[in-house]
Order: sequence, then structure tokens, then C-alpha cells
Amino acid sequence: MSRKKLQCDLQVSSSLSMAAADFNDAPTVKFLYQVYRSTRLQEMALTGWSPDQVDTFLHQQFQFQHRDYVTRFKDAGFYILLFEQKPCGRLYLDETPEHLMVIDIALLPEFRQQGLGTAVLEHVKAYSKKTGKPVFLHVDNTNPCRDLYARLGFRVKDTGPLQTLMFWQPDRVLPANRSQRGPY
Repeated sequence: MSRKKLQCDLQVSSSLSMAAADFNDAPTVKFLYQVYRSTRLQEMALTGWSPDQVDTFLHQQFQFQHRDYVTRFKDAGFYILLFEQKPCGRLYLDETPEHLMVIDIALLPEFRQQGLGTAVLEHVKAYSKKTGKPVFLHVDNTNPCRDLYARLGFRVKDTGPLQTLMFWQPDRVLPANRSQRGPY
């Protein structure tokens, strides 16, 4: 599947980079599933399901999520994050004429709490400054990353029963003909 490439640099830092995800490559899809699965295991522990039941359910959920993302965000960039050339997570980023949307950012557990997510988001913010477009993201209300996003300068735009829409506005003033509305 051919995806639009964003104009942002894929080299985040000397040890952290992004590579376009190839959804036709079985090892890539397997890795992306492992990242997704890692974000849901704590929640799944509460179900009392067997490991096979959890895996079946999460495979279905991963497929539904993937189908939803590629349908709703047709031109988004879907990236594998690489730390010292080793796959460590994913970043799904959409760019419209009005804004950037972090559709999803997730790291495998062994790469969390090391500043990698912060580095990726700072990289997205730097791209936002170049384009003059605000950055939006949704975060589950119970996700501890909500505090990280606030520390990085993201502000709450709207709160729903399950998720919060947050945004970061670059200092650069948008031209009068460009909308500053949120993505929804």
C-alpha cells in the first residue's frame, strides 16, 4: 500500500529514526501488532481470559483499528520508530492543510521511560513550527501519557467520557486564511 510521505525529517536524533511501515510485509505487520498488544495487556489482565482468548481478541482489535486508521486517514504517514536501528515503536501521523494529527504513538515496554516518546513528539512539534500548523492528539482519559503531553505543552481542547483531545500550537502565527479549528 503506497502512502503519502510527510515532509518532516525521518531522522529524529542520532539514535532515533522513523521508517515508513510497509503493511504488505508480514514481519512489519507482526511487529506493529506486538506494539499494539503491549499497550493493551494491562487492560486484558482484568478480563480473566486465557492467553489464547486475549491474543484472538487483540488480533481482531488490531485489524479493526488498522482498517479504521487507513480508511479515515487516507494520506497519513505510518512509521516504525527505530532506536539504534532496532524497531521500538510506532508513530502514525496525519497532515492536512490545517493541522497535524498524531493518530497513534506507542513504544514497546522496554523502550518506555527513556525519553524516546518525548523526542518523537518534540520532533513533530519542530515540524509543526516549520509548517505553522497546530498538532492534535487524542489520549485515553486513564492513560498516564496525558501528563507527559501536558508537560510538553499540549493543552486540553475537549474532554469526552473516554478520551481527551489535546493540541499544541506553534508560536508562529497562522495566515488569516488558514483555519485554527481542531480536526473534529
